[in-house]
This record gives sequence, structure tokens and C-alpha cells, in this order.
Amino acid sequence: MPQTVDEVFASSKTTDDDVGFFESALAGVATGLWNIPKGFVSLGAEIFDLIGDTDKAKEVEEWFDEVNPFDDEAEARTVGKVFQALAQIGPVALGGGALGIRAGKSLAQKLAKRAVQAKQTDKYFNLAKIGEKIIGPKTGAIVGGGVGEALVADEDIGTFADMARGTSLEPFAITMMDKSVDKTGRDEAGRRLLNRLKFGTEGIFFNAAIAGVGSGVGKLQRPTGKYVRKVAGAEGEKVGEILTETQVKNQSISSEVLKKEFDFVDTGLDEYGEGMRGLLQKYGLNLRKFGTSTEDAFTLKRGAAADTLVTDEVASNVAKRFKQDLKETFSFIEKDYLSNSGLSRVAKEEQFFDRVRKILEPSEGGESLLKAESKEEVLNLFDKGKRRAFKKSDYQFTEDLKKLREEIKAVKGNPDRITNSILRVRRDIDNMNIMTLGEILPDELAKTVRANIGGYLTTEYKIFNKGNVLKKYSVTGEQIEKAKNLFREQAENEYRIKNNLKITEKVPENITNEAFANAEKQVNSFLKSRSIDEVDVASKEFKNGASTVMTKPSPKDIKATQIQLEFKSKRPVDLKVAKEIEGIQLSTSALKEKVLDPWQRELAGVIKDPSYTFYATQMKLANLNNTMKYLRQLDALGSGQQYLKQIELLQQSKLAPNLSSQELKAIDDQIALLASKKKASQFVYTKKELIDEFGESAVSDSRFKKYESPQIYNKQAGENLTLTPLDGKYIRKTIYDPAFDVTSNILNRSDIGTAYKLGILLPKAASQVAKTILSPVTHIRNFISAGAFAGANGIFFPSYGNISALAPQLLGGKGLVGQAYGTSIKGTFGGNVSAPYAMLRRRMQRVDVLSSAIAPRETEQLLKDVFNNPSLADKKSYQAMDTALNKSISGVKTAYSKAQELYMKEDDFWKSLTWSVERGRYNKVLDGLKIDKNNYKKILTAPEMRLSGIDAINPEFTNLAKELNMNPDVLNNSAKFFRKIAKRQDIVNESFEGFLDEIGGSLVRNLVPNYNYIGRTGKALRQTPFGNFIAFPLEIMRTGNNIMAQAIDEITSGIPEIRNIGLQRLFGFGSTVLGFPKALTEYYKAKNNVSEKELTALKKFVPEWSKNSTLLPVSRDENGYLKYVDFSYTNAYDALTRPFRAVVNRIGDSTETNASLAKALGEGVLEGTAELLEPFASESIFTEALIDSTFRNGIGKNGRRVWQEADDSFVKVQKGIFHLAKSLQPGSYQQLKRVANTALGKTDPKYGETFELDDEIKGLFGFRPIQSNPEKGLIYMTTRFGKRYKNANGLFTSSLLRGGRISPETLLDTYKYSESRKLAEMKEMYQNITAARELGVPEYVIRNRIKRKGINKEIFNELTRGVYTPKRPNKFFIDRIGEITRDLNSKEATDIPNPYFEALPTINDIIANNRNTNVLTNQLNFNLVESFSEGGRVGMQQSGPITEEDVVIQIWLAEPEAVKRIHKYDYNNYYQSGEWVSKIRNEEIPTQSNTNPIVNSQITGTTPVLGASGTNQALSKPYDQLSSIEKEQILFNRA
Repeated sequence: MPQTVDEVFASSKTTDDDVGFFESALAGVATGLWNIPKGFVSLGAEIFDLIGDTDKAKEVEEWFDEVNPFDDEAEARTVGKVFQALAQIGPVALGGGALGIRAGKSLAQKLAKRAVQAKQTDKYFNLAKIGEKIIGPKTGAIVGGGVGEALVADEDIGTFADMARGTSLEPFAITMMDKSVDKTGRDEAGRRLLNRLKFGTEGIFFNAAIAGVGSGVGKLQRPTGKYVRKVAGAEGEKVGEILTETQVKNQSISSEVLKKEFDFVDTGLDEYGEGMRGLLQKYGLNLRKFGTSTEDAFTLKRGAAADTLVTDEVASNVAKRFKQDLKETFSFIEKDYLSNSGLSRVAKEEQFFDRVRKILEPSEGGESLLKAESKEEVLNLFDKGKRRAFKKSDYQFTEDLKKLREEIKAVKGNPDRITNSILRVRRDIDNMNIMTLGEILPDELAKTVRANIGGYLTTEYKIFNKGNVLKKYSVTGEQIEKAKNLFREQAENEYRIKNNLKITEKVPENITNEAFANAEKQVNSFLKSRSIDEVDVASKEFKNGASTVMTKPSPKDIKATQIQLEFKSKRPVDLKVAKEIEGIQLSTSALKEKVLDPWQRELAGVIKDPSYTFYATQMKLANLNNTMKYLRQLDALGSGQQYLKQIELLQQSKLAPNLSSQELKAIDDQIALLASKKKASQFVYTKKELIDEFGESAVSDSRFKKYESPQIYNKQAGENLTLTPLDGKYIRKTIYDPAFDVTSNILNRSDIGTAYKLGILLPKAASQVAKTILSPVTHIRNFISAGAFAGANGIFFPSYGNISALAPQLLGGKGLVGQAYGTSIKGTFGGNVSAPYAMLRRRMQRVDVLSSAIAPRETEQLLKDVFNNPSLADKKSYQAMDTALNKSISGVKTAYSKAQELYMKEDDFWKSLTWSVERGRYNKVLDGLKIDKNNYKKILTAPEMRLSGIDAINPEFTNLAKELNMNPDVLNNSAKFFRKIAKRQDIVNESFEGFLDEIGGSLVRNLVPNYNYIGRTGKALRQTPFGNFIAFPLEIMRTGNNIMAQAIDEITSGIPEIRNIGLQRLFGFGSTVLGFPKALTEYYKAKNNVSEKELTALKKFVPEWSKNSTLLPVSRDENGYLKYVDFSYTNAYDALTRPFRAVVNRIGDSTETNASLAKALGEGVLEGTAELLEPFASESIFTEALIDSTFRNGIGKNGRRVWQEADDSFVKVQKGIFHLAKSLQPGSYQQLKRVANTALGKTDPKYGETFELDDEIKGLFGFRPIQSNPEKGLIYMTTRFGKRYKNANGLFTSSLLRGGRISPETLLDTYKYSESRKLAEMKEMYQNITAARELGVPEYVIRNRIKRKGINKEIFNELTRGVYTPKRPNKFFIDRIGEITRDLNSKEATDIPNPYFEALPTINDIIANNRNTNVLTNQLNFNLVESFSEGGRVGMQQSGPITEEDVVIQIWLAEPEAVKRIHKYDYNNYYQSGEWVSKIRNEEIPTQSNTNPIVNSQITGTTPVLGASGTNQALSKPYDQLSSIEKEQILFNRA
């Protein structure tokens, strides 16, 4: 029905007694429960109506609705409607599901027995097999739930198919509810029962979808593994039986039986499936942090990476101090140092560096800084299985060091700083060598490492340095010329060797000339192929000990040249680019010397700086040590060594005296269980084991990969050395790939890959850097928002001393906030970090807590994707880039590295704080449980409380409980809980402090976003042109789920103290994610007198990205229009809640539009899914700008133009480039610019807007108030509406006027679809108008704003009233369709009537039946009775006779052009003129009886004819003999 303006305002006004949030929710629950008996009773009444043709069901429902006292409150808010639906459907669906489970299980068991019997009699039939798989508890639950939902079906809730109402999909929406209101009796009962059936049917599909999604999400959350039977089965199943997850599913084993009779073993994925299944496994499962591997294998990998990170930071800090000391020392002695040498300052400095290096690395037989007796003592202890690190007292001043000290003293300098640095550097390298010895090394290699202690440093070359990608090493022209001469000298020496000439003998001139000709080619080839990669040419010798290679071969030395020739002949030449690359490799460069020809050494450029050499040496040794340790642990894990040790202990326990037969059987069962667990979890095999288990073909099977470490050649033995126990063994590919970070190398194999990296990935990385690391405002926002991660884990609540622990020590607290600052941000800008803080930071790094901020890590990896592992095709491009960058960039490196470090440490602050609190509160729990350094290992290794097959407590467990004086249940619960949480066994076993460190570390790395825990698929997505910081939403989802899971684990731990932590964590998470944003919103609503309707209306006038945000209405302007803060911009957990808000917002809209709840839910789920996928599917910042400037023809996604169509080509290019440059602009630029302009009193230069300084200052902290402008928004909305309405109309006209033949049916279907879309556009626009009214925009302003070009008077009037009447096709369409018909008739020599006139009666009926349709609450009614008779299609109205206006419209259509031109082709103008009155015939005016001969002709079957006077008479000849013009005239008259 149409509404007046007053009625519209009345319906949108809010009252002072608005129903509260919780009041509506509770009322919804009460109404839902009330509707359950209503559904059952009305079902009986409907059946009664169907039989007796009565209307009792309607009376029953009206009675229930009248009696229900909560209905209005439930309907008042979205939350009430949602809770009502859940309370109404949930209990009955769950009850039906429970019954269905029992029925399905029983049926599945019967089918399984029949199948077994049939198989035994060789009558096995596939149908039974299929039934066995399909029918079961899950199917029973799905169907039972659907039946239960049908019993309480509610037309207000509706079905998802309601989304198709009024669209082209409506004919296919078989479960769309029939909402006819004109049926009674038996027909109405049939309609209601059919709707129940539709509701229940859709419920079955919905339940199946939920089950499928739940199953998929479950697979992503939990490890992949097998089940091993630990208790003998009732039907003779033996202990140790191994079942896959598929077998468990097929056998319908319940979760209760699984928990009681089986142990789950994390085995990882056995193998990738084929085709789509394999792709889903490979990329779907790799969304998990451990991917297709096991969680234990992933933990080992992260442990090795964390240990390397610790060394990296320590070595980096030592190297920085060393470099500073070197610079200061040289500045003291520079004036007198080599004063007579004539060398430049740089050359003098290099000589000084050489001198320091010789002190650190004396020549063979030279004096070492390390005392010989100290070295011997430490190595002797090591041989006895004891460890002692070298300390300061183990070192001495050598003569060279003493001389340097004297020179420093002579110029009144302090030699102690450089001395301490030199000794510290030597000590750190030697201790790292001791760690290397700790790994299992071959004897020859161990001898070399031992010999290196006290004198080892690597030689580093500038050309191979993987330093800053923005500042690569460039070779000078002087070096190139010198290299060419060295090449010529070497070629001459090679000739002398081959021809047995002496060094003094000349070589033939042609050899020299050939060498000169070859030199330039070889030099260029070396620079092109090796100037980017870090080339590690294996010398197959060792620098010290067994080495015979001269480190600085002279080209005039025949012996040196002989050695060079020998190495040349042995060097492998492989120009292929691998299809895959391994991110984790065992680098043996610390054990080898790069062997370069003299001319190559000249080009490569030896790095003289000893501080860098120290850092490189440490990192090479650290990578070697940690990787070897990782490979050793991986071999032990994959070989099942932990199970073998337990089996060995059990075998020994069988030798104990006086064991009963029952106890011996229990031990045998336990051995069988462990043996099966080993078999199920094994993923590393020797060749023999592989063949024994899988057959001979497995050696070449793609399911397995053979591991081969880089080879070290032992000259004495004449063979390669084996570095790790993993060498030569076979690993399951599904474990191998994630264990070694195997990724595709596709980007490095072609010119296309190079272009993609430089054209897409590099700008993508640059834009991400600009928007985060280089944006000061983003730093502030990053720091503030990261506090939510700590809050979500409940660390700010006064439990277990959290508050006192956070307080400063001066106030009696532990000062954890100050500690967090000291271990993170303090040292960024040169602050002095105390030794305790530095040590604490290393402990946190070791448990993988720090240096894992998402934005810098993702960008860092993206840059590595661009610059690492380049193909030969890349290198020329990179060289050109390097040259340009080296000339233009100087201080960028320092500024960027500082900004990146600060961004990382802002994140570290909160992780440090969370780690300290978690560690502290669990320390209190352990103290309360009497778990300390003396007994924690025994608790962690406690045996099972019960042995397999024995109900009584395991005696060994009982003895341990007595020994520890602990309650057996507490011991059992503690062992299970802490084993699960403390994964890094190497750290746990070191000390009780390490155990506490790992507890805190495990919680932080799993409950706080951490880039290192992104699955391999998530990391790979960074290489696509889509998404910005993809890792962040993935981590929010992972950690959000983990917080809930961890809280549940703690609450159900069986330990009261831990339960309290779980409750605290759960409350913290709920408060941070939901409570705090809701509380802020309600606070500002109350403060500024904002109703829920006004806040909802505001969302119509905010940018698209804020529509599903949490909006805080912080103030109003002078017009009363709201200012708001988009809190989602700062809320770290917004990605978790945003999809749900999209659903809630859609359901909220359904309150206004009278749409069914299911329809609103369906639309909301689609929108929520889009919000969820938006970070992954949308273009990256740079890609979006690129597409805006090219493929979108200068129109941005937000509709703003990059360039105008009228611009010439050069201006378009210029504006496009500027648009691209904006994507690389730091995110703070515009904000800081606004602050400056506001402070100076300037307006916005582009739009002339004014801003308030107070608002802009708040914006620096992520809380910038934004002024809403509904008046301006209405202009944009109206323009958009006009375009969309025109496009909706075009759906009808454009598709039918292409020139082809169309049928009346097609025309009608297209007309209906077009009108439905026009109604949808009217609805959206009217909602915008209603929202503007709610926000206080005056009516005259609204009318003024929507009077836009393209909005005619009729549409304008309908918009202001909120109604719509379908429109007749315009004259152009009618004329054109006639022309097309006549043209086709002429071409085809046929006489087919105009399809428009055949469809026109039905079009008229549609218009008549849908006059002034309420755009908010109604859909267009196309449910008309249609019949065909000879002569065409005539629509029969259900709602009454033809109206006067119908006749007038036909007269208007028949008017000549001259008349229409007078009225400006405006039908409304013509109608109001009354000109048509004189042309209407009395017999054409409708009456209640069907006296019209046209209608009567349809009833009687006779055909009317148009007489000379224009009256309808019987035809004088058969209809099929009439001309098409005569037929059209008849059809026109009928209309």
C-alpha cells in the first residue's frame, strides 16, 4: 500500500522505551520455545483442515500469537528474531537428529551384516556397499534434524530459496515458500503442509552443508592421522590394530568408542590423492601451520629456525659493536698509520682491517688468541661427554695484539674497547665450533673442525653477498681490466703446465692473443651468471687441517695453477633451473672454501671488514649446526625411535619376577600398541625398510623422496662424507615438502617470471612497505591494536597476580610492562639494553615468540621472492636496477631498516608482555601443584595411568604417584596437559626454567598472530597479484580459534587452578572480541542520544568498506548529523567478527522489508563470505591502481575517475602514472597533510572540505572521527540509482531488440525479470531515503536531492512514497519490435503476429495486479492465470475486471504521433488533460459482467471481428487467414 510522508515518518520514529538488546534476546528465546507447541498443534490442525476443508489452523496460530506476551519484544530487534529462530528450531532439530543417529546407526549395522553375509556367499552386491557408506549416524542425524525442523516450520523464518523470489531463478526455486494469502480450507491446508515439506527438505540440505563445512574446518584444525587400538575389541579385534580415518568413518565407530578403545597417532597425510582431490589436499591442508606434515615435525623445524634467529641477533649486535670499535680505533691512529705509504684513507682502513683479521686468524703456525692449554682442556672435556664453553680467561694477548694496543696508547687512545671486541669475536666463533662438534660428524670432518678452533674465519666476497637488495656490489672498470690481465696470465700458465715449460719461458704469441680475446667474454660471462647468486663452489678440500689449497694463489705460481685446473675439471656444470626449490637446505659453506680463479677473486672483491666476516662466519656455523640438529631430530622422529626406546624398556620389565599372566599379557599388549604406533607414524625409511614395507617399486615411487645432503669429499678416503643420519633415506613426500619448505620455482624459470616479479610482485611489496613500515601513523595504530592480542588472552584481569605483575616495581609489582619495553622497543634507537634484558630476549626468541610480526615478515618474504634465486633471464634486469639504485639511494637502507626494526619490536612488546604473564601464572599453578625442578621431568614422562586391557591403575604409575606424593588423578591430568602444551623437548629437558619458558612460548606462538605459523598455502598466496597482507586475517582466524580451544582445554583439564586460567582466558577473549566494541558503541549511543535505528541508518551513508564495521557515533555537527569512528580500523579481531556482522546487518534489514529470516540469513552468509574472502580475493594495493588505470578505463572500484574520457592520450597516461604512484605513497602522507592543513586553517585542496584539528590528532592514533554527510550521500545514491534503474530497464529492451525472432513467452519472462530488478533498485533507494529521514535530513532537502537527471516525475513520486507500479514498454520498444517482426516475416515469408501484442494482455494484468506495490514489504505478483486460444495469448485477471485506466492506456498507444508530441510523449500529461474522454466507447468501459465480446470470445471459442465502425463482430473468415496487421489490430483491441 502507498504511504504518505507522515506515515513514513511515523513508522521510522523511535520511542523512548526502545526494547533493550538482552530484553529482545530473552524474549526471542521465550517466543521460540512457545512456538514449538504451536508448530505441533497447528500441524494437527492443518491435517484436520485438509480432510474437513476447514480453517482451524489459522485460528490455532492466531490464538498462540495472541497469548504469547513476548512477541513484540522479540520482533523489536535483530537479536530477538535470531534467538527466536534458534530456540524454535534448535531443540526439535537436535531431538530429531538424536533419534536419527540411533536409527541411522541401527540401519547401517544391519546393512553391514547383510553385506558381510552376502560376501561370504559370493552374492556381494554393490548397492549394499553403497548403502553401508551412505546410511549411518551422520545421515540419520541430518535427516532426523530436517524432519524435526519441518514439524515446527515457520513461514516468517522462510527458506533460503526465498532469495530467488522476483529473480530469473524463481522458476527453479523448488523450496521457495508459497505465501499466497487468498486460499482457504483444503487449499490453504495443502499450501501450509507443502511449505512444511519445503522447510524440512531444505533443512536436510542445510544440515548436510553444515556437517560438510564442519568436517572441512575440523580437518584444518586437527592433525591428520590414524587410530591404533589399545583395548581388545568385543568381537576379537586385537590390540595394535591400525585404522585410517576413512575406515573409522566407514565402520561407524562412535567418538566414545574411539576415545575409550583407540589412541590417535599424528601421522601426517599418507599421500596426495589424484586430480582435484590431490589439489585440495595439497593446498587445503597446507592452510594449517603444519600442512600435510605432523605437528611434531613442524615443531622441530620451527625450533631450528628459532635457534638460528637467536644466533643471528646476538651475532648482529656483537658485529655492530665490533664495527663501531674498529671505526673509532682507526680514527685515533689514522693520522700516524702508514703515514709514508701514500695510500688513501680507504686503502689505509683496508690495511688496518687486514691487520685485525690476522690477529683473529693467524697464519699456520702463528700465535693464536686462544691459549693452547685452554683449547686442550675444553676438547678433553668434550671427548669425555662434558661441555664447557670458552670464557674470557681462556684468551691471551698475542704479540700482534700487544703491538696494536701500544700504537693506540701512543696516540692517547683507549685500547681496551677494541681488545675486548676482538677477544669476544674470537670466543664466540670458537664456542660455535664447539657446538658444531656436538653434532655427529664424520671423523675427518671432526678433525678439521677441531683444528679450526682458535683460528677459523671464512673468506667472504662482495659479489656473493646477499646483503641489502637495494645496494648490490658493483665492479669497477679498473677491476675488470686487472681481471683480464690476470686471466691472460693464468691462460699462459695453463699452457706452460700442459707443455712442460718453465715459468720463465715465453708462450707463443697466438696463445696470448687468444687469451686476450677470450678474457672479455669470460669476465662478462662470470659477472652475468654469478653476480647475483651466492655461489658456493665446493672445493672438496678443507681450509685447515686437511687442506692443501692456497687461499691466495698467485697466477705466476705453477703449482697454484695446477690446483686450479684440477678443481675446474671436477666442477659440476648444471645450467638447468630446478622446477622446485627447497627453502631449508644443509649449507656446508662453513666447511668449504670458495675456490675461485685469481681473475675471479679480483672481480668478486674480498670483504675486508672483519666485523662482517665475523657475522658471516657465525651465521654459517649456526645454520650448519641448527640444520644438522634438525635433520638428526627429524630422522629420529620419522624412524619412530621414541617408540623403540619405550619398547626396549617394556621388554626389560618382562624380566621382573613374580609377574602374573595377566600382567605379562598387558605388557605384551603395550608392546604391540607401541609397535603399531611406530608403524603408523613412520615416515623415514632406509631403502631396505621401504622395500620391505611397500615393495621394490617404492624406491622410484613419487610418494617418496630420497634425502641427499651436500657432499663433502674426503681426499684421504677417496669418498664423500655422510653428514647426517638422514642421508640416503627415503621420506614420504607429504612430509618432505613441508619439512624442507619445497616450493615451485616457476617464477625463476623464464622471462615471463622475471617480468611478473618486477612488474607485479616488486610494486606489491613496495606498496605494502609504504602503507605499513614507512607510515608513522600505522606504527601507532599497530602498537595500539596489538594490545588486543594480550587482552584476548585475559592478561589484564586481576587473577593470579596479573595486575600486580604488570605494575612497576616501585608500586610493589614485578614491572612486566617495563620488562617488555626493555626486551623490545628500548634498543631500537640506540638505547642501552641491559644484559639481563638481552638474555631474556634471547630466551623468548628461542621459544619462537619474538621477531614474527606479520606485515614486515610478509613483505620481507615478498622481496625475497623477487630477488632470491633469480634465473639467468633476471640477472641483466637486476644489474641495471642495481646500478641505478646504487647511484640514487644512500640513507634509505638505514632509515628503512630502523623503521622495519621498530615495527617488529612494537609487536614484540605485547608478545613479551603476554609471554611473561603466561609464564608467571603457570609458574604459580606449578607451585600450587608441587611441581618443581626436581620432579617435573618425571611427571612429563609419567607412564599411562592404565595399561591396555587392565582396568586397575598401572602399578608403575601408582609407584610414581607415591614417590611424588601426588594424587593419581592430579598426576595423570598434569602429565597429559603439560605434555600437550610443552612441545619443544630440547628446551624442556634442559631445565625447569626452560620448561616454564616453553609453556609461555607455546601459548604465545599459538594464541598470538605469528607469521612463522602461517600455512604454506597462505604464504604462497603472497606471490599472487591479489590480497594485501594475506597472512594477517589467516592468523587472526587461526589464533582466535586456538584461544577458544585452549580455554576449553584449560577448563576441562581437571585441575582447578588451570580451570581458572581457562575461564579468565575465555572471558578475556569474549570481552576483547565482542564485549569491548559493543560497550564502546553503547556508551557513545547513550552519550549522543543515538537510537539503534539511527545507527543502522548511518551505515547506509558510510563508505562501502565501513558498512559492516563497528561504528562509534562520537558526536554530532550543527545540523545534527553524526560523526563516527570506524573502530574496525583499529580492532585487530575485526576480521574474525566482520562476516558475522554482515549476516546480522542483513537480518536487521529484513525487519524493515518483511523478508523471511532465511532469505536474510542466506544473503548475509553470501555477504559475510565475501567479507571473509575479501583480503584474499581483492586486488593488491598496486594491482588495483594498475587495473583502475588500464582495464577499468580510468574508473576506480569506488567509482571515482582516474582520468576523463575527454582527456587526450598523454594526459591519461600521466594521470594513470600518478594514480600508480599514489599506491606507493606512505599511508600516513595524506593524514599528516590534513593535520598540517588544518593547523594552518586551510581547506582540503581537492574537495574544499574543512577538518578539525582535534579530530585529525585523534586520527594519528587510529581513532579519527569522520563526519557523515547524508545530504551529499543522497546525490551520489540518486545518480547511482538512475544508472542502475536504467540498466534494469535495459534488461528488457536491449536483450529483445537485437533483431532475432522472440516468442511472447520469452518477452514476458524478460519483462518480469526486468521489472523485478527495477523493484529491487527502487527498494534500495527507498531504504536510503528512509535512512536519510532517520538521520534528520529535512524532507524538502531529500526531495531536492533526488530530483536528478534521469529520474522522471513518476519515479520521483513513487520514490518519495515507497511504492512501485510496473511500467509499460515505451513507444520506441513497441515500434521497434513491430519493425523487427515485419522484417522477419518478410525475410522468412511468414505471417507471425507481433509477440508484444500477444503478451500485452498479460503485461496489463501484471500492471493492474501490482499497482502501488510497497517496495519494502512486497514482491511483484506474477502469479496470473494464463490461457491461449486461437489468435493469441490473453491474460485472465484474478483480481477483478479491466479498469478504466487500462482502456485509456490503449487509446494513448493508438494516438497518432502528432497528439503524442503535443503532450511531450507524457502519458500522465495526456491522462490529466481528459482528451481521451471523447474517444472512449461506452461498450469498452468495463462492467462486472463479461459483456465484452473479446472476453466472451475467449469463453465461447468464437472469434470476434472489427467492423467498419470499430465495433467487435464475428469474423467473416477464419482467423488463420487474416493478415498479420489484421491480427495485430484484433489483439490490440483485445488488450
